[in-house]
Amino acid sequence: MRIFINNGSTIRSSEGADIPVDAQNGQYQQFLALEAAGEAVLVDDAGSTLEEIKTARMAKVTALRDQIRARGVAFGAARLAAMPEDQGTYGDSITYLSWKPEGTRIKWKAATGWIEVDLATLRTAAEVVGDFIEALFDAEHAHHVAINALTSVEAVRAYDITTGWPE
Repeated sequence: MRIFINNGSTIRSSEGADIPVDAQNGQYQQFLALEAAGEAVLVDDAGSTLEEIKTARMAKVTALRDQIRARGVAFGAARLAAMPEDQGTYGDSITYLSWKPEGTRIKWKAATGWIEVDLATLRTAAEVVGDFIEALFDAEHAHHVAINALTSVEAVRAYDITTGWPE
């Protein structure tokens, strides 16, 4: 995930390059493509006080957590959905399979397409998703604590929110 800071007439890349907000600019077009693909997030340089900037930065951390969660988590060759609306499906299907004869397999729609699972595989998948979500919230918490500990506007703006996230 790449982070870009909105400075008004330019956006600053995480590498420190200023990109003019201009539809004719190739770098700006690249940024728009990354943003559309969910691979970039634009952070407003909002607020003038340290606390306002911390609050805005922590909101961006939370938004980044949600973007990473929406991509799901790898499970073998598949990618499993991990959004709140997906959570009940795992439990419901585990309950259903627990009533069926041992070895029963069902078709399961992962984020990347259909897979076939038995009860043990589905339980493992649910655990992988749960561990992924827990790691996301742990990373978000760590970033919030680190941002709250910073004592200058410059430090908050320089703080890298893209590290420490689960894959």
